[in-house]
Amino acid sequence: MKKILTLLLCATMLLGMSSCLDSNDSDNNKQTLLATMYNRVVDGGSSTTYSSSTYSITLNYSNGTIQLSPSIVIDGANITFNTPEMQLNYNNSDNYYAFSTATFTSNSGVTVSNLNGQFDLSNGTLYVSYTIDGQRVFATAGLFYSKTITLCFNDSTPRNEYTTTASTYAFVIDNPTMTATLTISNFGLDNTIAARDQYITVKGIKIAPTASGYTLSADSVAGTLNNYEQEKFTFSGLEGTIGNDGTSLSLKCKVNGRNLQVSGSMFETATK
Repeated sequence: MKKILTLLLCATMLLGMSSCLDSNDSDNNKQTLLATMYNRVVDGGSSTTYSSSTYSITLNYSNGTIQLSPSIVIDGANITFNTPEMQLNYNNSDNYYAFSTATFTSNSGVTVSNLNGQFDLSNGTLYVSYTIDGQRVFATAGLFYSKTITLCFNDSTPRNEYTTTASTYAFVIDNPTMTATLTISNFGLDNTIAARDQYITVKGIKIAPTASGYTLSADSVAGTLNNYEQEKFTFSGLEGTIGNDGTSLSLKCKVNGRNLQVSGSMFETATK
């Protein structure tokens, strides 16, 4: 278990989590991570608010558990609480850990129900959802989609189609402007470009929280290949959704006149 969880710990660094050894654990069997999480808070209807905040995540290697200590704003009030230790259950086929807990009241007086989440070994993606005072919170450590299918084609005949499952799509939200920066790894509109193992960065995509995830849109934004300013691509008519409470991606646009269509998932099998 400790060996597997050590791999899990290494994977979290891909999302920029910071870590430190638990100073109270003389056996070094605990590891504490600090993660910036994207939170969507959905009330009983369709009203949705967004914030980003820090979650403390403690992994206990000796008993294979995870404990979360979120800090989050609900209805203008800053709420913090500690979950019980939750067992990490490994899914061999889909390569992630799942965890959940029954309703509990934290020592801070906060009652939390229906908490569940997933932690992906391969890329460190963390997803967690829970209910406080009738409001459902959906939180992700980044918006990273590695299980994807990308299709590129021309409007003309022949379509000159190109398909790949090698690309990954990572969104970083800028909270004040509610715009997202998208980084696509293994980017390619055809075999010639894809063979060069490129990544592209696209800034200025509008992103808005919804009850089920986010909407994405942009009339025209520039993509910079490998951060080289002299090699640019234009993404026009971009529209998309991040659904299944944040764990799936659907995106389409035109890139330098070629159609780009993407479907993707954060996990092999997403949990609600």
